[in-house]
Amino acid sequence: MQAEYKENLLFGGKLVVTAAHIEIVCYFRGPDLRYRGEWIHIPYSNFDEYISAFRQNFKKYEELKTQMKDCEFSCVGVCGMKIRTGSRWGNGVTISQWRNHMHPMIFPIDNEEKLEQVIFDFEYAKVRGVEIQQLLFAQ
Repeated sequence: MQAEYKENLLFGGKLVVTAAHIEIVCYFRGPDLRYRGEWIHIPYSNFDEYISAFRQNFKKYEELKTQMKDCEFSCVGVCGMKIRTGSRWGNGVTISQWRNHMHPMIFPIDNEEKLEQVIFDFEYAKVRGVEIQQLLFAQ
């Protein structure tokens, strides 16, 4: 069995560190018990890509929000993130494919505060993951 370190991040995901990898893991429950949940695994090598994608997709969401005022619109952004506006199921940017986005609670990202929180957590995880890996698993 492989040793593993887990740490909750403020946005609702977890930092997971082993000797071989660092990743952020998020779990989204299905809309109800008929559906399995969705696990999202983001490897360390993609952290910067996701930070950039969150920024780009949020900018696109802000543009769409003003242009598509009276209709529902959904599209796929950078890194496969969903961008949705005008929906009763939640507007903003999400990494989940579920419409209800049950967890982590920061999703969908629909304001600057949530955007900055998830970016902060990804930046924190970049540094913290390496620290933990060196501390616990360095030989």
